[in-house]
Amino acid sequence: KVDRQQGAKLDALGEIGFEVLVAGDPVADVIDTMFAQKAARFRELGIADPFAAPRVRGFYKDVFRRAGGVLQVLRLDGQIIAVRYNLSADGGLFCLISSMTTCPQTQAGSPGKQGLLRVMQTAFGDGHAFIDMGRGENDEKRQWCNEEIEIAHYSHALTPLGHLAQAGQQLNEQLRTRIKGNGSWFDLAKRLRRTVAGRV
Repeated sequence: KVDRQQGAKLDALGEIGFEVLVAGDPVADVIDTMFAQKAARFRELGIADPFAAPRVRGFYKDVFRRAGGVLQVLRLDGQIIAVRYNLSADGGLFCLISSMTTCPQTQAGSPGKQGLLRVMQTAFGDGHAFIDMGRGENDEKRQWCNEEIEIAHYSHALTPLGHLAQAGQQLNEQLRTRIKGNGSWFDLAKRLRRTVAGRV
């Protein structure tokens, strides 16, 4: 009911369009718009923009191209009002960034939620087995998610150095798990950490 009401408000503002863009499509301007929307939202909240540095934005554009990126874009009269930035892996979509316009009139139609509604209507038909909506709780996850999964690290190595870093990360996680699971080792590790911290 709420989705229908919000959808009616959005429809009343103009022509709504939804598109899915993948690696190889012209996405640079869409990603730039997404970052501009995020920056405006961070300013409203008084939060430093983690995507402000050109090298950070460049990284996300490069990863999109090289690691199976998927953009889900909601438009109003051709203008981008919501974006979801995903990477495709293991048969599913991992949402890394979502944004929406800060225009108060458009926000009345909840473009973020309307974009997600269209994602749910299309993503599984496009061949994705699941959608990972990221860490933390919000209304969208309570409405749409049917399974809560424990947070885990995920790596998608693209270069020899990346494969080496991935192996190191996996070894580190395995060691930490074993140490935490062994009382004697865990006590020793804590004593070593205190000793090192005391010398620094």
